[in-house]
Amino acid sequence: MEDKFLHIKLDEVSSTQDYARELARMIDNEFCVSAATQTAGYGRRGTKWFSPPGGIYLTLCLNREVKDNDIPSISIKAAFAVKEYLKSKGVRCEIKHPNDIMVKFKGKKRKICGILCQTSPKKNFRKIFVGVGLNLNNKSPLSCQAVSVFEILKKKTDEKDAEREITNLLREAI
Repeated sequence: MEDKFLHIKLDEVSSTQDYARELARMIDNEFCVSAATQTAGYGRRGTKWFSPPGGIYLTLCLNREVKDNDIPSISIKAAFAVKEYLKSKGVRCEIKHPNDIMVKFKGKKRKICGILCQTSPKKNFRKIFVGVGLNLNNKSPLSCQAVSVFEILKKKTDEKDAEREITNLLREAI
């Protein structure tokens, strides 16, 4: 069977999550929306996600039969997938339940990734939207207590490869 997974890559978008939710109204295929920057990225409870160039900002839209009480386990599966990616790059991290990935950097716990899982009813199944904001090659402002892979490893990571690997890990995990 041919994989009809779409990947839409944008230079800039207000939010990959919002864009994916709008697109899901028009197509039934599973897909990923990614952007080089977001102007209005957000996390749980609407918390603003700073999204400068160099980060990974993506939302997967997956068709799955799920119940509302399945969402926390989907978020955890997504967090473990991203943690697996970071571990493969040499970044030691831990999951802060339910949706953050943290690292110890310069003696403090700092956020390196946020995950946002949402659903929307569609026919006899649900569309699951798994958003990932990962600080990869961007420099994080100290005021937000965040850190990037670049700041930890002191070297750039290929953004296209990172995006592809994370997308594949998420699709396998969920």
